[in-house]
Amino acid sequence: MFVYDHKENKFRNFKLFDAVKGDDQNNQIKSIFQDKHGFLWIGTWEDGLYKTVYKNGELIINNTLLFSESVSQGILGNIIYSINQDMNGNMWIGTPYGLSIIEHPYAPEQIFHSFKYQYGSKEGLSNNEIWKIYRDRSGLMWLGTLEGGINMAHPNGKIFETYTIPPVNQQIQSQTTQAFIVDPNDQLLIGVKSLGFGYYDLKKKKYIPYTADSRFSSLPRDINTVNCFLRIEDLMWMGTRYNGIGIYDYSSGQFSTIERPQMSYDITVLYLKKDGVVWAGASDGLYRISMLKQNTSEMEVEVIEDFNNIRVTSICEDHANNLWIGTAENGICKLNEDESGGQILQFFSLESNSISDEVISIFKDRRNSIWVGTKDKGLIRYNPENELFEGNDVLPGLSSSSIMGIVDDEQGNLWVTTNNGIARITQINGEFKTDKFTISDGLQGNRFLPNSVYKLSDNRILMGGYYGFNAFYPESIMENDYIPPTVLTEIKINNEHFDYSKNSNRTFKHSESSLTFEFSSLSFYKSEKNIYSYKLDGLDQHWTFTAAANREVRYPKLPAGDYTFLVSSANSSELWNEEAVHLASKYYLLPTRPGGPI
Repeated sequence: MFVYDHKENKFRNFKLFDAVKGDDQNNQIKSIFQDKHGFLWIGTWEDGLYKTVYKNGELIINNTLLFSESVSQGILGNIIYSINQDMNGNMWIGTPYGLSIIEHPYAPEQIFHSFKYQYGSKEGLSNNEIWKIYRDRSGLMWLGTLEGGINMAHPNGKIFETYTIPPVNQQIQSQTTQAFIVDPNDQLLIGVKSLGFGYYDLKKKKYIPYTADSRFSSLPRDINTVNCFLRIEDLMWMGTRYNGIGIYDYSSGQFSTIERPQMSYDITVLYLKKDGVVWAGASDGLYRISMLKQNTSEMEVEVIEDFNNIRVTSICEDHANNLWIGTAENGICKLNEDESGGQILQFFSLESNSISDEVISIFKDRRNSIWVGTKDKGLIRYNPENELFEGNDVLPGLSSSSIMGIVDDEQGNLWVTTNNGIARITQINGEFKTDKFTISDGLQGNRFLPNSVYKLSDNRILMGGYYGFNAFYPESIMENDYIPPTVLTEIKINNEHFDYSKNSNRTFKHSESSLTFEFSSLSFYKSEKNIYSYKLDGLDQHWTFTAAANREVRYPKLPAGDYTFLVSSANSSELWNEEAVHLASKYYLLPTRPGGPI
C-alpha cells in the first residue's frame, strides 16, 4: 500500500499485509476505509483484513482478522471486496462468500455476524459476492453484489421480536393470539383461537397448552378460545368463545363456571371496577356480576337491559368512576351508578362527528384522558369540557386506520395496534407525533387482534396478532431521526410536463388552468410510512395531509389569481421538514385572462 506524504512530496510504500501467504510480494490491496475514530481498515486479496493506524509516518497494524474454518467467530473469507461502517459503529465487510458484520470492533472481544445467500429465500442477500458497500445520509446500507443486483439494509434490522405458537396437533395449527395475563405464579398465559389457552415461556419461546398441564386437569378439554382474562387474587377468570365465563382457583385447583340462563356463551371482555364489581361484555349484551363470596354459586348476575342484542367490545373506568362501554354498532355509552344502585346511561353517537359508531377499544391514559379506537376512522379522544368526542385531525397518519388496542408506557406514550401495523403516539407541549411500525420492522404481521395488548411488570408490552405476538421494551424503540428533504418531482400544465427548474415563477395563460403537482421525500428508509402535507395558497384554506401512496395533487380549472404551492413531508416518526415548507418547495403560479395579466 502507498501513502502520499504532502510535506515530503513523496509516496511511502508499506508491504505489511501477508498474514496468510507470508509473502511480501503479494500484498494485493482490494479496499481501504477510514472509520469514525481514524483507523484505516485494509482489505486484501487472500490475506485477510487489517485494522491499522497511520502515525508519525508509519503504518502500524492494530489488529489482524483472518478466516478460519475451525473458528465460528470470524470473517467469512480472506478476500475483502469492500469495507464500511454503519451508524452504530459496526463494521460491514463484503467478501465473495457473503457479508460479515463486526459488532464492537474496538473491544478486545468482538462479535461477528455472518450473512449468506439462501437459495429460494425471498429475504436476505441476493448474492454472496458483496462487491461494494455504501452508507447513505439516512443510515441505510447499500450492498452492490457481483451478479445479484443491489441489496438494501438498515443497521438496526428488525426491532420487534416475534413469538410464535408451535403446532399442538395436526388438525389445529393456530397462531391467533387473543389475550394475555400473568397468573399468581408469575407465569404468562395467552389465549389462542381454537386452542383455548396455555403457558408461554418468553425466554425459551415455548408454549404449553392447558390440556398438557396437570394443574388444569379440572378444566374441560373442549375450551375452544379464551377471548379475555381477568385475575382477582388467586382466581383466574376466562371469557371464552363458546363456554361463557370460567373461573379457575389457583389455591384449590378447582374450576367452575357462571351458568345463568340469561348469560351469553360468547364473552368478549371482562373488567373489574374499583368497587369490586365485575362487568362482562358479550356478543349480545352486558352483565354486572357481584361477588358475594369467592364461590361462583354465590355470585349475583344482573342483565343490563339497555344492551340487549348489542355487541360490547370494550369497557373502561374513568377517574370519576364512570364506566365507558364501547359497542360494535351503537357507539359509546357512559354508565354511572348512583348511591341506590340505579344506573344512569348516556349514549354517544359518534356519527354526528363523522366518526364511525363501530368502537373496538377504549383506554384511560395516565392523564385521565379517554381514548377510543374505532374500526375505520382512527383514534379519537373524549373532551370533558364539551362532552364531545373529537376527531383525530391531530393524528393524520392514523385517520383511516382501525385501532385494535391501546396501552401506554412509563413515559406516557400511547402504543396502539391497528389493521396496518402499530404506532407510538407521543405528546409534546400539546402536540402529537406518531411513529409507525410494520412487518418490515419485525412485527408478526400488520394486522392485530382487538384488545390483545398487555403490559408486563417489567414494562414490556405484548401485542397479539394472527401470526403470534410481539413483545418489546418501549424505551428500546428509537425514533427515525433522519429528516429527508422534500422535493417537487414534476409539474404538469394541462397534463403536459412543465420544466419548473427554469421557470419557478411564471404567468400562465388563461387556457393553462389545470395544474398537477407531484412530490416526494428523498429517502428510501421507511419511505412508505412518510406523510405529506400540501396547500395551494390563494385557493386552499387548510393544509391537506396525504399518505406516501398519494403523492400527486391536481387543481383543475383554476380561476385567475396569485397562487403559491407549498408542500412538506414528515418521516415515519412524524418529524417534519419545516425548511421544505418555507423554502424548497415554493412555486408562484399566476394565471391570466385573455388580454393581459390579472
